[in-house]
Amino acid sequence: MSEIDLVFRNKVHAILKLQVRNAFGDITKETEWFNNLVLDQGLNLMATGFWFNACQVGTGNSPPHRGQTGLDNLLATSTTVVSEANGAAAAAPYYKWTRKTFRFSAGTAAGNLSEVSVCGDNYPNKTSWNRALIKDNTGNPITVTVLPTETLDVIVEMRMHIDATDKIGDIDFGNGVVRQYTLRPMLISSMVASTIHNQGLGFNSPTGRYTLCYTGGISDTTGRPSGQIGTGDASSHSAHSYIQNSYRMACTSKFNPGVATGNIRSLSLEWPNACFYQLEFDSPITKTATHELSITTEISWDRYEPT
Repeated sequence: MSEIDLVFRNKVHAILKLQVRNAFGDITKETEWFNNLVLDQGLNLMATGFWFNACQVGTGNSPPHRGQTGLDNLLATSTTVVSEANGAAAAAPYYKWTRKTFRFSAGTAAGNLSEVSVCGDNYPNKTSWNRALIKDNTGNPITVTVLPTETLDVIVEMRMHIDATDKIGDIDFGNGVVRQYTLRPMLISSMVASTIHNQGLGFNSPTGRYTLCYTGGISDTTGRPSGQIGTGDASSHSAHSYIQNSYRMACTSKFNPGVATGNIRSLSLEWPNACFYQLEFDSPITKTATHELSITTEISWDRYEPT
């Protein structure tokens, strides 16, 4: 049987806020939430390594731009996460989120802070995923002073925005067999599909991907297809090589002969920590015990720029 090529598109960004606490744990200073700029190197990092398990603060004040590689003037780094939560927006616009609080112990971030970054934990140099100037509630850059006796918390909410519209196309299986398909997000507001782990969106490894076949059609964006064929996942998954600056990566899932045989009306396609999608044909395709089915899915990502 022929190979199916499908592209899933997502956009990412973060919002941040700072809290300064005295020796008794009381909050003495707190910013409003403010936006960031995802760097070009940060988008590449999402395909090749860890990108959300460290935080840096500094004293620089140049306007963020996509080609930057880090803070202007790094003051301190923290990998200490004191709280973490995950979730998903229950209504449009849909996005999945992970919120972490990074703590800088007393004395480590003392100074007049004006910039912040989320980064990976590769040593000795940490690669910044984003950069932001610290801002007030009107969007103007400000300086936050941290005394040597004070603790700093940086709260980061990472968001991945999902295109919830149906995608329609045709697949030619050869020998005159053509099917129209509908591609739609799955479990879009479900907690089980919301986590963005420390290692990022899982683009750099096929481990954890799941592709399943069904006899029934797809559900709405909050559900999944019905009538699963067989007891488990595709026979194998093979990640394609990442091309620098492409911000896209593919993976081929293969069902061997004898696996998932029957009349396939729909499939579920899961990229770990990234997106869950469902695919429906306008009429079923038949996979016999001698057929092999390969499905190549490609995920692309870009920065989300709030209006």
